[in-house]
Amino acid sequence: MEFSPELTSRAARIEREILELNRHAASGQLESVARLLMRSEAISSSRIEGIAPNVDKVVLAELAQKEEVRGFKESAEEVARNLTVLCSIEKSFATEPTISVELLEKLRREWMGEKGSISTGLRTIQNWIGGSNHTPIGAEFIPAPPGLVHDLVDDLCLYLDGASHGALIQAAIAHAQFETIHPFADGNGHVGPALIHGILLRRGLTKYTILPVSLLLGTRSKSKATCLFAPSSVVKSSPWSARISGSMSRLPSSGTRPQFIF
Repeated sequence: MEFSPELTSRAARIEREILELNRHAASGQLESVARLLMRSEAISSSRIEGIAPNVDKVVLAELAQKEEVRGFKESAEEVARNLTVLCSIEKSFATEPTISVELLEKLRREWMGEKGSISTGLRTIQNWIGGSNHTPIGAEFIPAPPGLVHDLVDDLCLYLDGASHGALIQAAIAHAQFETIHPFADGNGHVGPALIHGILLRRGLTKYTILPVSLLLGTRSKSKATCLFAPSSVVKSSPWSARISGSMSRLPSSGTRPQFIF
């Protein structure tokens, strides 16, 4: 898979800037606000999917995972579970010996929580994006037939385990491929973005905390489907790779104090 010299050069430059941020004298202080940064990313990722509860309700839903707490809706609970997935990514994704289908299914189970009526494994039914809930006619995108899903996810896991491309480009391709396969009946829009962070951690590009990728991608969320599902999106014009790189380039440089929205 080939990319333009301009894109690869830009991605390499942004990777150097992120590594420089990690080497900044104050970078270790980000650990003290890691939970806030992670919650901010979980909320922003959910907003891209049209889920936008108030932050205080999300905090209540987080507490409800450990003790008896009320006063929040299901949307807040979904964001809290999204946060659980990000925590799992941060703790284990970088150190897993191999990335497997079982690991992706585990992340999906963590997002699903107690929704026992929906299978937590790879989908065995046809799904689609947009249009009617009853028919794929008029859908914006129709993923691969269920009979192909397992082999496609196996192939994706092999790519996640390797280093055929730089970290940023790998993260963009893996995310686009995951969303294109849409391997689960539900929750793809939450597990997919988490893989971006997993790859950056696994490749050593990030260390102390999760970068606010979804916060920046959300500013261009209307073009997400176009970039992800266009037939030539990855191989020829690479808009999603460029979008990921462009979002990363808007992160603070090593000489500035990071500004985050909580």
